[in-house]
Amino acid sequence: MLLLLVGCAAVIELGWVICWPLSYTLSNGSEYTITLLNDLPFLGPPLDRAIGLAYLVVPGFATSTTIDPAVHGLVATFILIGLSYVAALALLQRLPPRPGLSCLVWGATILFDLTLLGMPGVLTTDIFSYTLYGRISFLYRLNPYTTVPAAFPNDPVLPWMNTIWLDQPSVYGPLWTDVGWLMTRIGLAFDLTGQVFAYKVLMLLVHLGSLGVVWWLIPRIGVISAPSARLVAFATFAWNPLVLFEVVGNAHNDGLMLLLLLLALVPLAATRLDHAHWSAATLGIALSALVKFTTALPGLWLLVAWLGQPRARRRRPRRHAVGWLWLGGTGLGLLVVVRLSYWRWLELPAALAPLLGAAGGNLYGNSLVDLVANTLAAWIDLDTARLLAKLVSRLAFVGYLVWEALQVRAAARQGPRQARAAVLRASVRSLLLLLLLVLTWTEPWYFTWPVALAPFLGWPSRLGRLAISYAIVALPTLYLRYYLGDALPDAFFLVFLLAPLLACLCYPIPVHKQHHEKALEGGQGAHGQRLGERAAAGAGAQQPDGWQWHDVAQQRLERLLGRQRQVQPQQRQPPDAPRPRPAPDGPH
Repeated sequence: MLLLLVGCAAVIELGWVICWPLSYTLSNGSEYTITLLNDLPFLGPPLDRAIGLAYLVVPGFATSTTIDPAVHGLVATFILIGLSYVAALALLQRLPPRPGLSCLVWGATILFDLTLLGMPGVLTTDIFSYTLYGRISFLYRLNPYTTVPAAFPNDPVLPWMNTIWLDQPSVYGPLWTDVGWLMTRIGLAFDLTGQVFAYKVLMLLVHLGSLGVVWWLIPRIGVISAPSARLVAFATFAWNPLVLFEVVGNAHNDGLMLLLLLLALVPLAATRLDHAHWSAATLGIALSALVKFTTALPGLWLLVAWLGQPRARRRRPRRHAVGWLWLGGTGLGLLVVVRLSYWRWLELPAALAPLLGAAGGNLYGNSLVDLVANTLAAWIDLDTARLLAKLVSRLAFVGYLVWEALQVRAAARQGPRQARAAVLRASVRSLLLLLLLVLTWTEPWYFTWPVALAPFLGWPSRLGRLAISYAIVALPTLYLRYYLGDALPDAFFLVFLLAPLLACLCYPIPVHKQHHEKALEGGQGAHGQRLGERAAAGAGAQQPDGWQWHDVAQQRLERLLGRQRQVQPQQRQPPDAPRPRPAPDGPH
């Protein structure tokens, strides 16, 4: 089985190698790609060997007059990588813990990162937008929230950008604008391709940092204790094709947003949570939201859980006063953080216009709202249909937020462990619904948002599997839709919406009792002892969503206790019963 796992890792690596020549053909910045290969000649020989491998999968893609063969080859490669990823998770779930298994997972992850770092092409133009917004803020000393890239027609980065963003001010948070300012200041020592490539190096370091945080957090904020379960949960993030390709390969700033979100969960790993831990986690999520405002949703559930913590009956007025002081201090800290990040760019109200426009949904594509609007356009005007679809979807989402807040509040009253689990479940669920129901413009890398929190729910969790499934499906389907555009019918996106949902509902992943029974009986040391204690403490309590793994342990514990109850009545005697006298050893 270990050899099969190594084979899955080899197939994933082979897929990323094949992406090298395909990215060269499909690159959205062909001039950048050619310049990069000229500046870094050591990338040439690996690219030539990768072209030979790619010809085995997609013969004639480089000589074709259209991009269709390369697009089909890219989609086939993504599907192959996704299937190998799922097979690797299934094998990891069945393999018993062994010393070299963690080294294999970590080593393969670093190999994937390095391969995607050297990938010469980029399939999106966001990295060029980051570079130009940074040049606007530092080089031209202007505000990227009020100045559009088209105002600099002589800038060499401008031809590399997508035309739809030329008249669009920055829609990113102020913390990312500060990062762009710093990257430009440092990058002026390099040529233009070096300035762009520096963002890929930055995102590689960010991804490695996220891996370390996820590995540390998994046994501390979830209910995962067995080493094998911890490794499977870690691999769901470390080997995830969408995260690898979009964060390292295409250098999307979502990676930094997710790293700050994960760091914000570190205070919640404490054994006993007090106001200081909740406050630190809230401020950490605020920093994440200042890169992209999406993580304000996990911040909302964190705040609800904090406010819903049970209060002690004794000294209630004093404890309430301390709690409100902490809450007020956290609010003041949030204002300071926002003000410090915005101090260069806050020109009201012009600086907020692009952010409000993006939140309002001024672009349409790859969304349920757009699909419904196009369907209604057969009877009413398209603009009216879009407005109606947005209104209905957002009202439904507001209703869901109210329901979710009540669920988180009820779970938080049961204790800090239940509060942590409720925050994680609500975060993954709300981010998925935001992507599938509310947003009018959806890109593949957006589905990395819930994937970062899915490891803490565990691979057996139905909700975690759903987030992973959408990430796997988003990579081939949305890129196929991006390149083929109107050639694909609108129903194609409907298949993307329903396929992962039906797969998770109809296909339960088997959980092997053998490893968990050993863990419960102490067969895996301290990890097994903690599992038994948690299973005993959780008997009769509400289990986290989809935790079949915990259910197996609890059922085993109940069977053991049932056997003890059957034996104990035969051994019990009334307190006043005479004790039997020991038989004499022999004649005296």
